[in-house]
Amino acid sequence: MTYNNGSFLRLLQYFSDGANKDDDFCYFHNLPAVDTNSLEQIAEAFEYNHSFCKRVRTKAKHIVLSFHKDSTPYLDDAALYALTAEFLRLRAPNAIGYIRKHVEKDHHHLHVCLSGNNAYSDTSIRLDKVEYVKRMKELESFQMAHFKELDASLVYQYQKEKKVAINPKETHKQEVLNLLTELADKARYTDEFLELIAEHPELECYAYRNKINGVYYKEKKYRFKKYIPERYSALEQLQKWHELSKGDQNSQELSH
Repeated sequence: MTYNNGSFLRLLQYFSDGANKDDDFCYFHNLPAVDTNSLEQIAEAFEYNHSFCKRVRTKAKHIVLSFHKDSTPYLDDAALYALTAEFLRLRAPNAIGYIRKHVEKDHHHLHVCLSGNNAYSDTSIRLDKVEYVKRMKELESFQMAHFKELDASLVYQYQKEKKVAINPKETHKQEVLNLLTELADKARYTDEFLELIAEHPELECYAYRNKINGVYYKEKKYRFKKYIPERYSALEQLQKWHELSKGDQNSQELSH
C-alpha cells in the first residue's frame, strides 16, 4: 500500500500500538543514528529522507508480510530476523525501513514501512509486478532452504508448483485460486479487493453472519481464508490502516 500523504509518526505509532509488548519484534533498516526507542526521531529520519524527493510522490510503502497460523510455532526471532533481512535485501536494500510484528488470532504478520525513495536520493524504490513476484519467489526459495518447517506460509512457490487436475472440480479450484490471487495482488486493502470482485463477471461475493467470507464461482462457494489466507490477512491489516488514516484526514478537513 502506498502512503502519499500524512504523518510518518502516525503510521509508525500504528505499528507500535499493535505490537505485543511481551513478545516484541522490531527491525530497523538503514536508519541513521537516532534513538530507536523514540518514534518521533524515527519519523523525523523518514521525513528528512523524503525531503530529497523532487519527483518521487510516494512517501512510504506499507507492506504486510503474513504467515500461516501453522507456521506460528516455528517463527522465533532468529527466523523473523533472517527472513526480514532477506526480504529487505531483495525488495529495497537502499531504502530506510521500520518493521514491527503484530499477532492476531495466532497469525503472525510483519508490518513494514519503507521509504518511497532510496536513502537520501530522488530514486524511487518502485518495482513492477513481474519483478516483484520474481523477487518474492527468491525470498521463498531462501525460506525453503533455511526454514523448511515454514512451508505452510509459501505463496508464490505454491502457485508455481500447483498442477491443474483433469477433474473439473479440481480445475475450478485452481481457476478460482488464480482469479482471487490476481485480484488480491491488484488491491491495496480489503474494500478495493471486494470492489474488484464485484466488477468481475464470473465472481459473486457471499456473506456469513453479515461478513463477506468468500465468493461464488460456477455455483460453488470458495472461502478467502482457505484459498488465499496470507494475502487476505494482509489485506485486512492494510484495511485497518486505511480506515484509520482516512479518519485522520476527515478530522483534519473538519478542523479547517
